[in-house]
Amino acid sequence: MGLVRVFSSNAEVVVLDEPLMNLDEESIGNLTAYIAEIKKEKSIIAIMHSAELDAMADMILRIDNKKLCIEK
Repeated sequence: MGLVRVFSSNAEVVVLDEPLMNLDEESIGNLTAYIAEIKKEKSIIAIMHSAELDAMADMILRIDNKKLCIEK
């Protein structure tokens, strides 16, 4: 229910914390497609331990050995 609330808001920036956790494959596909669509209109920050959304990212910030690394 939290994702529905976040995506239905009029906010220009959306912050997602592990948005794909505990979702089945079909739901992950649906959510990933939706994120790809709304990223044209909103800034999306996804905090994740996995790389499922990396391919659609404009920028990736990774913490490595206590240092912030910028990719892409």
